[in-house]
Amino acid sequence: MWTKSRISPKILYFLDGLLALPSNNKQDAQRKRFRFLKKLYDLTNANTSVDINPMEFGTQLGLSDSEIEEITEFLHSEELIDFDIRDFVHITHKGIGEIEQAQSKPNKPTQYFAPIYNMQVENMIGSQIQQGTNQSSQVLTYNNNDIEAIHKLITDLRSLYMN
Repeated sequence: MWTKSRISPKILYFLDGLLALPSNNKQDAQRKRFRFLKKLYDLTNANTSVDINPMEFGTQLGLSDSEIEEITEFLHSEELIDFDIRDFVHITHKGIGEIEQAQSKPNKPTQYFAPIYNMQVENMIGSQIQQGTNQSSQVLTYNNNDIEAIHKLITDLRSLYMN
């Protein structure tokens, strides 16, 4: 069994570095904003005169109340949505244009959103991809040959970095 005293300092530095990597909060925020605006677009049939309660459909997207407030404030400040007197929201003409631009060129970013589809895979073996999901999970089962390869990798790493 590996103990901290037997692990190479290089491995510890590497693992510490992985833990210190920043999360991509900007991309996550953009993704949530896009999903919110797209849901509003769909619920209203791209009609600027239909008002919807943002808390009701925001929670359906798995967003917290604070996230919904933050998203609506941002989208409103960028004139992509507007509020009515009851704090219901409606999509604006600019918001409709932003969604339609993102959908017509899914590999290109818009002024406010990252590309909605941006994937390039040259060679993939034994991997999984999920796209456009919400609170989803996957299960991948490897056969014994893969377990043997993992054991070999661990043995090789031990021989390189231990003692």
